[in-house]
Amino acid sequence: MTAIDVKALHRPQTGSIHKSRSAVSASLLTVGELIARLEKVDPNAPVVIAGQYGGFDGVIAVDERPLKLNVNSFDGFGRHDLPAEGERPDVTGLAILVAP
Repeated sequence: MTAIDVKALHRPQTGSIHKSRSAVSASLLTVGELIARLEKVDPNAPVVIAGQYGGFDGVIAVDERPLKLNVNSFDGFGRHDLPAEGERPDVTGLAILVAP
């Protein structure tokens, strides 16, 4: 079986964080691009993400999440986050959840 490294499918973001919402979204892997890639893989292959310091973690679920884009810049935090209560999200994304 072939494992899919989801992190490797992500295109790195570059440039200013002051891009328009559509420009920022265009630099992220889309669900359509992921589906196209997944169609070429054994459906029984496990899905994993790269660990922060090496190795891989298994994906346990995927879920739609409202997101604010490019709001975190601290080490150890993902670049994007959930909106504050009452705040509008920039996009709804597909979150890949891993076992703790």
